[in-house]
Amino acid sequence: MILYMKSSRFDTRIDRIMDALLDRQHPFWRDERQRAVYTEAATAALVLQSALLPIVGGIALLVGGRRFLGVITAMMLILSLSQWLIFAVLARRNVDLDVSKWRKDSSPLRRRLSVGLALFYTGCVLWVLFSGNIDDSSTLVGIASGMIVATALVAAVWWSMQRRAKRTPQ
Repeated sequence: MILYMKSSRFDTRIDRIMDALLDRQHPFWRDERQRAVYTEAATAALVLQSALLPIVGGIALLVGGRRFLGVITAMMLILSLSQWLIFAVLARRNVDLDVSKWRKDSSPLRRRLSVGLALFYTGCVLWVLFSGNIDDSSTLVGIASGMIVATALVAAVWWSMQRRAKRTPQ
């Protein structure tokens, strides 16, 4: 029984990983409606996990301090790397991955939430790394100039993407 369209006649490593993770031989997967509902629920759970982990991780860093930085950063990386499996499967199965369309079509609230979560976690990491260690003006100048340069780079990329989107025919 084929539950998805394969992009080749041979099972790839990604196909075998997906089969092992989902246990596709289970009778549950035979019903198309069940698969669709499960996919929607699993996607919602992944998005919720992606939103809660930076919040919980950031708070844990603020409470626990520097000694938790490695473990919490590892958890954040595991979540990020596991999400790359999604892109690998989509690319392998020839699904359109035009990120500029996703960016354009996503709600402003979703975009603000993503940026806010990233900034919150980054701020928590920086606080843990530098709290109590900022005793000279060169550190403050380095932090301020880094923030200015990073903001300018983000603005330049955003501006470039906006211009490209306007030039690209729909």
